[in-house]
Amino acid sequence: MKIRFSLRLYRLFIALTFVSIMAFLSGCAVSEDTAQTVGGYTIALKVSPDPPAVGSNTFTVKVEDASGKLINDATVHIHYSMPAMAGMPAMEDEAEATQAGNGVYEAQIDLGAGGKFPWDVIVEVIQSQNILVVTQWQVTPGTKGVKFASGESSATGAGEVDYYTCTMHPSVKEKDPGKCPICAMDLVPVYEEGDAPQTETSAKQERTVSVPLYQQQLIGVQRDKVKLRPVAKTIRTVGHVAYNETKLATINLKFSGWIEKLYVDYTGQFVKRGQPLFDIYSPELVSTQEEYLQVFEEATRPASLASLDRQTSATGDNKQNSLLKSARQRLLIWGISEKQIRAIENAGAPKLTLTFDSPITGHVIEKNALEGRHIKQGTDLYTIADLSTVWVHADIYEYELPFIKVRQTAEISLAYDPGVNYTGKVDYIYPTLESKTRTAKIRLVFPNPDLILKPDMYADVQIKVQQGEQLTIPETAVLNTGMRQLVFVDRGNGRFEPREIKLGAKVNRYYVVLEGLEEDEIIVKSGNFLIDAEAHVQGVLQTM
Repeated sequence: MKIRFSLRLYRLFIALTFVSIMAFLSGCAVSEDTAQTVGGYTIALKVSPDPPAVGSNTFTVKVEDASGKLINDATVHIHYSMPAMAGMPAMEDEAEATQAGNGVYEAQIDLGAGGKFPWDVIVEVIQSQNILVVTQWQVTPGTKGVKFASGESSATGAGEVDYYTCTMHPSVKEKDPGKCPICAMDLVPVYEEGDAPQTETSAKQERTVSVPLYQQQLIGVQRDKVKLRPVAKTIRTVGHVAYNETKLATINLKFSGWIEKLYVDYTGQFVKRGQPLFDIYSPELVSTQEEYLQVFEEATRPASLASLDRQTSATGDNKQNSLLKSARQRLLIWGISEKQIRAIENAGAPKLTLTFDSPITGHVIEKNALEGRHIKQGTDLYTIADLSTVWVHADIYEYELPFIKVRQTAEISLAYDPGVNYTGKVDYIYPTLESKTRTAKIRLVFPNPDLILKPDMYADVQIKVQQGEQLTIPETAVLNTGMRQLVFVDRGNGRFEPREIKLGAKVNRYYVVLEGLEEDEIIVKSGNFLIDAEAHVQGVLQTM
């Protein structure tokens, strides 16, 4: 019995051992060599173990040229990423493969998540600062094999090298590759005109500059899309509250006299239109009244008395009417109202003092009238301001003037009550510019029914300009040379196309694009200065 039981245990042990060995061999399997020919190069990628595991995996890349020659002196970068999904952030990383000989390069890749979703793997082969080929694959942990997605390579025929130079010191020109004698950096090739290798997306050749992915990460390349964005600009400035000049009135006299009585006797007093201001005595005014009454009595004599004078002619009547009209007009010019003239006619005698009324409703902001004071002709006695509306003057910078239009809505807030906004409109744009500050003055009109806005106050001004949806790019994406504006368009796989564009106005942190870009194109918004330097070295901008 013991022997049989021992044999059974031995057989079970042998079976379990066999299953474990098979499982181990299966887990350590290497995927079949997946080779793809892209341009003039053949790229093979395989992963160990196969299927790939969550965690560390060995990626092996083999590179050959069109003639079957193994490429041993290249640099191979492997960039792998998985997009963000529900509950899981995006993951990405990059590794540089080490040379294993015979055109083979190996890298340890840590796939941090598994499941049914694939990892995107980009293999980039670089030789002498020139991108030979870029291929894209898909690898899914738990699924055997690798899947080829796409690939692009440099144009067939590498072109003739004109000389080698340094990216930091373009004045250095050497016939052979090596180190820069100034900074010891590796020299890069510059191709003869028309021979520089250009990437191709179809039969059409494009002017592009090649920047490997690892270099993009080092220089901090960031991208953004050309988008239709709602363009809304808020112009902020400081305003100064002032009187509405169209609602100011000055009271003065067109004759000399003495103020007999004051009805409005202090500055700041509120008066209504037609309210008495003062009584004045003037010998000139009394004399003019007497002249008017004489002519008035002659013109209004009863007809029975007028018939006794047979010598009165039509010419005389016309002269009398002319004198009456002239005397009446003189009183009106001096500020005597129609009502006061009728009172003089009814009384039949001149008034020694006449009352002057306020022409508008408002507040007295200036007062020179004193009771008993002698007033000369033309002396200003009162200045009255209607504060139901006020002006606000604001300075606008020269570059913001195109956004300002008459009748635009504007808002102001006061420092002591910043939570309350007052709404008004742009009333006038002054035609001159202040040379020292490079600003132009604009005038805003605000209703002021509660008299909260007081002249000489300062206010924070906001003018919101809505311009609808327009094609825009970040301001950092633009390289302004003074003669033209350039951006770099991402063509994929480390290729960037320099493109000249035409810009409109700058709104906040964006420029409006008028020409040169299409919606959803991808541009570089950060790191473009270094790409521009690389473009000069590769001779791309010289052909534009």
